[in-house]
Amino acid sequence: MNVTRRDRLFAGVVAAVLLLLLLSTGTNKARRVPDDDRHRPLGQRLSAGSSRQVVERECPNCHSSLGTPLPRTHPPKEQCLICHQMKVT
Repeated sequence: MNVTRRDRLFAGVVAAVLLLLLLSTGTNKARRVPDDDRHRPLGQRLSAGSSRQVVERECPNCHSSLGTPLPRTHPPKEQCLICHQMKVT
């Protein structure tokens, strides 16, 4: 069976699509929650069994226009721990 130019072109396109999918997946683009003194108690509460929703209610206390504001490009969501991973101790 001969491999034609059309077959090589098709295999190249399939390989390019697979490479693109491989490079764009599996990476966490959101920053991790810092493992510092401010955030560590939240991680401890998560490991103690508190739900994500309960712990997230404290995020706006610091991340507001009065404290440490979120970047202007940040999506308007109050579900922080869906995107941002937290170290659970």
